[in-house]
Amino acid sequence: MEKKILVAYASVSGSTGEVAAAIGEVLEQKSQVIVDVCHVRDVEDITQYDALVLGSSIRAGRWLPEAFTFLEKHDEAFQRVPVAYFTTCLTMVSDTKDSRQTVMAYMEPVRMAAPHINPVGLGLFAGALDPTRAPIMPSAHTAQGDYRNWEAIRTWAEEIRSALLSDLVSSEPLTLSEAVLCYTDMSG
Repeated sequence: MEKKILVAYASVSGSTGEVAAAIGEVLEQKSQVIVDVCHVRDVEDITQYDALVLGSSIRAGRWLPEAFTFLEKHDEAFQRVPVAYFTTCLTMVSDTKDSRQTVMAYMEPVRMAAPHINPVGLGLFAGALDPTRAPIMPSAHTAQGDYRNWEAIRTWAEEIRSALLSDLVSSEPLTLSEAVLCYTDMSG
């Protein structure tokens, strides 16, 4: 029987949705798995899935509210299957230890909203800045552009595939820093 994975995302401008689609494509490759990629507002029932990937862009230092609502609404289902989180954030444009720590701090409310969920992976990725796609606050620090590192995104998806397809869900506490991490800068 084929396994099913849901890659759900929250996005304002569509950039995070494109990242979710790339993750979904990789998860489908080389494995007998069905992957659905959907905006969280379009998902009603997740009980049919064997694994879940949830992602959101960051606005004002937080995941989008609809991502939190989705996580809370489907809390029980998230506890029964392997889960991975990813986020897109312009803070990751400059991939430094400080920027990673900042984005990990942005992820802390996600962990607090569902402390019993032990993610098998966490992807921290730079996003895209295109004010024509969605209104944003102007930033003196980041110029317009697409900063997504598609190689890093695809590599992360490959790395989490086996953990997502595992039948084992860890009950041991796992900090986000212990999950399979991937950054924009693949060199370390």
